[in-house]
Amino acid sequence: MQKMTLKRPPQMDEMPGADDNRRLYLAALSMIAMLFSTTMLYPGTLSGDEIWFGPVKINLVGMMLVISFPFIAAFLWQARKKISPGYLDLFIILTISYVTVRGLIAARQANETGLLIVAYAGYALVFYYGMAVLGQWWSSIKTLFMITIAIGVIVAGYALVEYYATSNFLFEGIIEGRVPEPGWGYHRSGSSLGHPVVLGLFLVQIAPLFIVCYYRARGRMARIAWMASIILLALALEVTFTRGAWITASILAAAGISWALWRHRELRRTTVMLVIAVGLSILLFTVFNAETVSSGTFSKARRHESVTPRLYMWSKTPGVFLENPLFGAGMMRGVDEIYRLEAPPEKWTNPPSAIDNLYLMMLVEQGILGSLLAGAALVLIVRQGIRLIRSGAAYGAVALILGISMSAVFIDGFTFDTMLNWPNMVIFWMSAGLLRALAELKKRDSVILMEKTLDE
Repeated sequence: MQKMTLKRPPQMDEMPGADDNRRLYLAALSMIAMLFSTTMLYPGTLSGDEIWFGPVKINLVGMMLVISFPFIAAFLWQARKKISPGYLDLFIILTISYVTVRGLIAARQANETGLLIVAYAGYALVFYYGMAVLGQWWSSIKTLFMITIAIGVIVAGYALVEYYATSNFLFEGIIEGRVPEPGWGYHRSGSSLGHPVVLGLFLVQIAPLFIVCYYRARGRMARIAWMASIILLALALEVTFTRGAWITASILAAAGISWALWRHRELRRTTVMLVIAVGLSILLFTVFNAETVSSGTFSKARRHESVTPRLYMWSKTPGVFLENPLFGAGMMRGVDEIYRLEAPPEKWTNPPSAIDNLYLMMLVEQGILGSLLAGAALVLIVRQGIRLIRSGAAYGAVALILGISMSAVFIDGFTFDTMLNWPNMVIFWMSAGLLRALAELKKRDSVILMEKTLDE
């Protein structure tokens, strides 16, 4: 296997050529970047910032989607020949259509829940197909990676500021009542994403990009800077006190360290340096904040906030699933259906608002049919990623970053409804779209190579 790199593949153009509408390309890329940045830097999906237009209630996230969609759709239509339809498209469209239609049928409040479901589907399709086309130019990948890095540093930095301030002072007014109150003796940071669990997974999703940039850094100062940014992410992850994200990060880190040490001799020294620096930073931070870290990890309040509600919700899901095993209860109806069968204990002042297990949630809300459709789409995406990683070179390096990021969603999904949160869902579909873009480029390269061979 070749050394990890993030250089532009020789077959990939930097920017659209004369045959493509460059202005429309730049407009679509700008809209994708705006949607992504807004989702990560403003907790719109958790906030109470809704605006009423007659009987319809919308928020900033929905407005951004409405504003950006015409530009992205116009470019997709103009560049539609750059995507070759296949089974993956069939299952993605069937899955999202099923989730949307089933959710709309089950929605109790059409102007709120219904619009939320439509916006969710719109976001998924815009980011997947938007990046499937835009990602076929290196400038798109480079731009979005740079934006992700900048946002990651801002979000992680504010998470530490919030931890020491013991208050999300920038957004507390709009997320109040929608994020669990911290227990006695500790504060869980949610940063600009609002919720500590969402933030925890976000940090794990973007970490592979930082690590690859650390490996490819040229010069001591550049490598130190990337090391410092990774330490910043690690400390921000710690102050979320989100054990599901901690476990996910540990699994992926163990796999990555093993791969670097045993398969790539040239990476051993830099890997050991990074592991020692991050490990010592976490250890020192934990020692200097021992009381808070202990309360946020092992206290009775933390256990009642995290473990008890999950076990309760998981124990109730079989009854709801068996009521409608084929079609499910509908998107965002799982928790309501559980409480319809059995009300939460009266002593709980803040009853759980999520099932907190991606797989149980899918079975309860989408049933066997929806789960099978989603599973088929996932298998095809994974197969696409594995083929790209095995191809090596630049395609394989980018695909590896995206694949690790996407796998975090499914590991953390055992304790979190990972695909029901806009920030985590957006990164997932953006990564899947970029994989598709690379697969389309590689497919065209193979066709061109075959034609040249036949001509010779």
